Amino acid sequence: MKLSFRNKIGLKNSFRIKFRSYLLLLSTSLTAFIMATMSIMFFIDTKSFINEKIDAMSKIQFQQIVSDINGNLNDIMGIAKYMQSSFQLVDMISQIKNNNSTAYKEYTLKKDITMFLTSVVRDNSLIKNINIIVDNDQYSSGNLDFDSDLVNSISSGISGKDIRFRIPEPLSDMKDLQPSTTKFIHTLDKETYFYFSLYDDKGGFLSNIYIFIQTDFLDKIIPDKSCLTILDRDSSLVFKGESFNKMNWENLKSNISDTNNNNSTIFADNNFTVYYGLIDFNKWGILFLVDRQPYIKQFVTLRNSIIIAFFLSIIISVIFSGLISIIVLRPVYNLRSMIRDYKAGNKAEKRNMENRCSTNSYINRLSLKEKVFYYLLVTILVPLLVFILMYTVYSGRAANTQIINMFNSSFQKEAGNVTEYILRKKEVLQRIVFSNALQNYFLKKQGADITGIGNVLRENILLGLDHDFISIYDINKKLLITNKFRTISNESDDIIVDTASKPFWSSGYDELDRHIITLTFPIKPISYSDGLENLGGYARIDIDYTFINEIYSELESGDCEIFIADRKTKTNIYTGNLLPENEPFIKNGSDSGFEYIKRNGSDYMSFYKRLGDTTWYLVANYDFSKIIKESNTIVTNRIYLFIIILLFIILLSYLISQNLLKPVMRLKSLINDFNISTMDKKALENYFVDEINDLAVSFNEMTARTESLIDDLIVANIRNSRMEVEKKASEIIALQAQINPHFLYNTLDNLIYLIENKMSIEAKNLVKSLSNLFRYGISRRDIIITIREEIQYAKAYIDIMKVRYGDKISFFWNIDKALLDFTTVKLILQPLIENSIYHGVRNKNGGGIIKVECVDKGENIQFIVNDNGKGLDEKVLENIRWNLSNNKNEDKIGIYNVQSRLRLNYGEKSGIEIYSNAGEGTTVMINMPKTRLATQ
Repeated sequence: MKLSFRNKIGLKNSFRIKFRSYLLLLSTSLTAFIMATMSIMFFIDTKSFINEKIDAMSKIQFQQIVSDINGNLNDIMGIAKYMQSSFQLVDMISQIKNNNSTAYKEYTLKKDITMFLTSVVRDNSLIKNINIIVDNDQYSSGNLDFDSDLVNSISSGISGKDIRFRIPEPLSDMKDLQPSTTKFIHTLDKETYFYFSLYDDKGGFLSNIYIFIQTDFLDKIIPDKSCLTILDRDSSLVFKGESFNKMNWENLKSNISDTNNNNSTIFADNNFTVYYGLIDFNKWGILFLVDRQPYIKQFVTLRNSIIIAFFLSIIISVIFSGLISIIVLRPVYNLRSMIRDYKAGNKAEKRNMENRCSTNSYINRLSLKEKVFYYLLVTILVPLLVFILMYTVYSGRAANTQIINMFNSSFQKEAGNVTEYILRKKEVLQRIVFSNALQNYFLKKQGADITGIGNVLRENILLGLDHDFISIYDINKKLLITNKFRTISNESDDIIVDTASKPFWSSGYDELDRHIITLTFPIKPISYSDGLENLGGYARIDIDYTFINEIYSELESGDCEIFIADRKTKTNIYTGNLLPENEPFIKNGSDSGFEYIKRNGSDYMSFYKRLGDTTWYLVANYDFSKIIKESNTIVTNRIYLFIIILLFIILLSYLISQNLLKPVMRLKSLINDFNISTMDKKALENYFVDEINDLAVSFNEMTARTESLIDDLIVANIRNSRMEVEKKASEIIALQAQINPHFLYNTLDNLIYLIENKMSIEAKNLVKSLSNLFRYGISRRDIIITIREEIQYAKAYIDIMKVRYGDKISFFWNIDKALLDFTTVKLILQPLIENSIYHGVRNKNGGGIIKVECVDKGENIQFIVNDNGKGLDEKVLENIRWNLSNNKNEDKIGIYNVQSRLRLNYGEKSGIEIYSNAGEGTTVMINMPKTRLATQ
């Protein structure tokens, strides 16, 4: 290995670290790096998600503010238009100005004007006072009058027919004004008001009218006006909230001039966001500033939560890595321990080696490289998954809390607007009920008629009932008068009233099938003389539900269901459907609140608020499961990142396991290929992992020791081999020597027989054959001879036997001449032929036959000696075979002698095979490998 992993990572040779510590450090570092990367990306995504929700809710709040400012000021503008066109007001002022009335009549007119102005002020909380200047005289809706100097200065001036609006410049200076302690207005310079002139039907000037707005009218419209700035149509400053002091005003004005979009964002950074929009009233430009500091605190909390999750995951990684590394590195520790035990000569440990190394478990069947690979995967992925899970919980809570808070704020604002709307309708209807004209009519006072009631209805149309229908009924529910376009009939209407004769809210549909909300108010004429109260009839107002729905329509979306519900009937007043019993406002009965509910398998946030003193509630059910899914997209949208990281971890784990364990793989290869020729190869030492370095050092020491032992063993083997050869030669010579006396005894015995029987010629031939026998074989000291010589020797022996037995025994030869030059052990055929003669055919009645063959068997040579003698029974044959295979005959005579010499020279694959049947003869086979003399 040319370049070690140690050098690749820049570690010095002197550096050492435990394998377990290195794996722990490696997995923890990789885990920390990956989690840090994901933390940054997830934090940015979560922050963007929350900012997006903040921006969406802030735009809703901004639109509400724009709508509220525009609506409230246009309502006052509507009152001014109503007063400008009120024939009743024109008539009363005309009578006073023309001086045609008596003193009492003038007093009555002034009183009626004051009551008229008071009723107008009472119906709008933004109006502080209304003053009318007529010929150096004035009429007021309250106790706030002009001083005489101010009256004199403005009574002669004509304001004109156009309704104008004036504010102190700038309006923000009014924040330090204290409520006036006097009942007089001394100057108009510090007042906010509408003003216009009143003319009669002939165009003659009658008076100047001033409608003064509350100094804190912006506080009444929006909760915090410090985040608001109002610009006039020429971009001059109308009002500037304190929060805008933190902004660069010139840059904001430049951004306003550059934008052509209404309700758009003109500035945004990490601290502030500014929205800009236009309203119809006076073409004002509205700037709304959202201070992100409270949200930044939430981001800090989220960041801290991520840090906590990060370190908890690191702790889990350390613990988990420590536990798994013990399992992964157990074989390495066992191997190192065994090598140390062998070096120390611990025999007990040597005996336990097999038990310590062998196991059938799946883990231990894995290679060390696979174990390290899986270790890195598991120890990185598990803490990473734990971190993602904890992050999902933390980020979800942060996002959901922010969304809930913003939605609740908007909901409470809209619920207040709806409450104010319906209560204003109730106040107007109540004013009609207690008007003089209606009270006088039901008290049946002289001169009272239905015409006076009609005038009251017309007067109140522009005072909050311009879109509504008002109807007056008598005690029998007979319609007396209405502003609807319908015919008065003598029949009674089926109107819904409360049995207790109290104001009663209900819902339904009108003649045009429009959904309406109805308030029915009992008319109780009051007799101040006797104090008796009698129910005289009913006043009813029908409110088109569309106008109420417009108030809270900004909150309606695919994720939010918002409606008005009646707790008494437990129904949705728009659809008439019964509501589930688990609706919090039904179950709890409190005036307002918030609760989680389950519906159709989904989680909802249910906000509710009671509308005034009614039994109605504004209810908003927000699909919380969609919020959860949306917040979870912060993680799910990054699934591709997780896949990339997973692939990165797999690749990195593979590369690290490959490079880290290269010395181990080299050591394994050296062990597998270990032999005498490879002992010069050494394992890499000085590795930075302590255990691997120990294994390399121990292996090199083992190879050096083995090489030394092999050298000693070779010398000993050479010495032993020499002794073995000498021993084998001595044994063969001794075996050969055993043959000579035995053979000579038999031959001489035959010679004696011939001489005794005076067979001199035969005896002579026998001596000649014996001489040949000595010349071919016995006299030679060679152990290995050619097959040719062995055949000649056997034939010489047969010639001797023929002398003795004559024609009683016939011999047949079948010799493959191609085999004559191959070698064999000397004197292997003669003992077999001798056995065939003496134990087979010698005593056979009839001619005995002995057949000798030498055949080619491929890589082997086979000698076959077959006779037709008496054969062997099975038991004797089995005994001979067992003795031959186990070399158990100590006499070393005959076939056992041949077997011993064959095994000594050719090994266990050579030897004798015997086949025989009693009475049928015997076949003996000799098998030996083909060999030639070394000189050939």
